[in-house]
Order: sequence, then C-alpha cells, then structure tokens
Amino acid sequence: MNIDASYEKFLEMLLENESRVRDDNGIKRRIRQAKFPYNKYLHDIKYEFFSKEVSNQIRELTSLSFID
Repeated sequence: MNIDASYEKFLEMLLENESRVRDDNGIKRRIRQAKFPYNKYLHDIKYEFFSKEVSNQIRELTSLSFID
C-alpha cells in the first residue's frame, strides 16, 4: 500500500467531513436566525384539522414515494 495514497484518502475524508459539518452548521444557523417560536415535526401534525384532500397530500409528501 502506498503511503501517499493513504494520506490522500485521509485528506479527502477530512475535507468531506468538514464540508458536511459546515453544511449542518449553516442549516442550524439559518433556523436559529429565523427565530421560530418552537420546533415542529411531521409526527406532530394533526391530520384531522385538515381537509381530506390536504391530509392525503401531506401523507404522500411524508412518505417520500414521489422520489421514485
């Protein structure tokens, strides 16, 4: 195994991790700056407050089946 190749792989993994961390921090910063009063999650949605059509659309979106 070539030592230079493993060093290059190490640097690649390091940069990928740094990029991922920066992306995550950017998302968190934008959410914080939006000053939302509280976090809302999909599992908190009360479907009975929506019409049947809207409720079905939300369920379809949460299933992510449209990605296929």
